[in-house]
Amino acid sequence: QWDGANYAFDPGHPAVQQHTFDVAMDILRRYNVDGLHLDYIRYTDANATIGSNPWGYNPVTVARFLRLNNRSTTPSPNDSTWLQFRRDQVSALVRKLCLHAWQLRPSITLSAATIAYGSAPTSSSPAAWRERDAYARVLQDWRSWLEEGILDLAIPMVYRDQTNATRASEWLAWTAWTRDNQFNRHAAAGLGNYLNRFEGTLTQIPAARTTNPSGRSLSGTVLYSYGTWGRTQNPDSSYSSNYLPRATFLAALSDAATAQSFGGTAPFPSPVAVPSMPWKSDTSRGHLMGFLRIADGSIPIDGASITLTGTTQRTLRSDATGFFGTIGIPPGSYTLSVSIPGFPPISRSLTISGASVASANLWLDPDPFAITAISRNAATRRTSLTWHSLPDTNYSVQSSNDLLSWSTASPPIPSQGPSTSWTS
Repeated sequence: QWDGANYAFDPGHPAVQQHTFDVAMDILRRYNVDGLHLDYIRYTDANATIGSNPWGYNPVTVARFLRLNNRSTTPSPNDSTWLQFRRDQVSALVRKLCLHAWQLRPSITLSAATIAYGSAPTSSSPAAWRERDAYARVLQDWRSWLEEGILDLAIPMVYRDQTNATRASEWLAWTAWTRDNQFNRHAAAGLGNYLNRFEGTLTQIPAARTTNPSGRSLSGTVLYSYGTWGRTQNPDSSYSSNYLPRATFLAALSDAATAQSFGGTAPFPSPVAVPSMPWKSDTSRGHLMGFLRIADGSIPIDGASITLTGTTQRTLRSDATGFFGTIGIPPGSYTLSVSIPGFPPISRSLTISGASVASANLWLDPDPFAITAISRNAATRRTSLTWHSLPDTNYSVQSSNDLLSWSTASPPIPSQGPSTSWTS
């Protein structure tokens, strides 16, 4: 749907998740790129507020939510469980891309342009983070992506006009918070040179390089953009100010004399190496991914709990495409197991090795179709049936008085999961 600025897909729709994944992997498989950068990896913010987002109501997504949460009515935009469900859809896609890219070529950097609207969190606590726009308005939990380790590089879009005291204060707070909350990954400040005079950009770059008391600093700065350089006057409300000539802009980044003419120091006087990613070669940790599907591979199992036991234990959850995965497991021997009504329980042994991504798919053979329960209430003349069922399948009930002539007794009955019930 059109959100006023873009056409937005619904991240909770299985086909959207699959299509986005396929496009990304097509790039990574066909071209020797250094990385993959995700922009707009979130829900649209059109008409959204803190704690309420009206997007994500595709009927397929809503049906998934109702089935997985055993509900019958469409949730409101501010329903906390519905908000978390949609947040999880975005995170699940990032996790899937991370593990596949890591397995394909560990040197690939997975980065994302992340939201830094409004004021920064007041502390490093998860509770303070959950009050911010990224988490509570556009459902982009990029703090947890860094903490879990499914994103190599976060680039918060800290686009602020340095001549505005309030905005400059927001910029400084967000930059400091990001520096202190990188966990074991990288973060770089995304600077809005498109709305600053170049003097402001020359002020923000060294400020973004400051270290905290523990000696931690950001991994770098990223300028947005190299197409709209620096302004020659302060921004106006329409962002229509003139820009520096491109050659002047580039020279001021690396040439001392040109930068001095703007009252600053050239921030990039010489080339520097791309920051290394030590977690990619950490042999004390391995990683796991797989798919949970019906035996022929055509039907994914959505929202199932999968148990990983061994040196450590984790409970994983399959996404809309049947994918599951986890980061940072101690190497060793493990067992994956899953038990879902309508399918015989299965388990699989596997070995997790350090600095690598193991694949372990689980294929479920459904129990033969069978009616598992039947009851009839003579007083109310109501009959209830329960049977083994497959996901994404419609069933019908037929009735007969003589076993010769049959009539349809129900409209199509959508599968309720591995077990479906109907009452006449």
